[in-house]
Amino acid sequence: MLLGSFAAISCNSGASEVNADKNKNDQVVDRQQKDEKVFDINKITAKNIDAKIAAMMLKSYPSIKVLDVRTPKEIKDGKIPDAIEIDFKQDNFIAEISNLDKNDTYLVYCRSGGRSGQCLSMMTKLGFMKVYNVTDGYSKFATAVQ
Repeated sequence: MLLGSFAAISCNSGASEVNADKNKNDQVVDRQQKDEKVFDINKITAKNIDAKIAAMMLKSYPSIKVLDVRTPKEIKDGKIPDAIEIDFKQDNFIAEISNLDKNDTYLVYCRSGGRSGQCLSMMTKLGFMKVYNVTDGYSKFATAVQ
């Protein structure tokens, strides 16, 4: 009788582990689906994203334009390869941004996400259709891209 009870407990315990594994796998799939929905570059979007999502976007869609809005002094410490450099602190910043193709998709970054967040708002007001602000800033973005 004791053996039968033990077996029942053991079976239920195993079922719980299987359910836990299934739930964990479902959560991973859900996260991947959410990540994929975040960067549908064919959709009009203005959104804040983290460095990991930004790196995934660059790998999935190499045609995305990367926009670095840091100062030249900050850029000397490194930048994302092929990034377009437009200093947010320049007097002609809005004019420079206005010259970009409004139909392209842009990932915008700065040192910590503040200036790039403001740039996201400006670009949206100027009629850009697909703009993403990398909220983590350059250092995390550069690490995620590698």
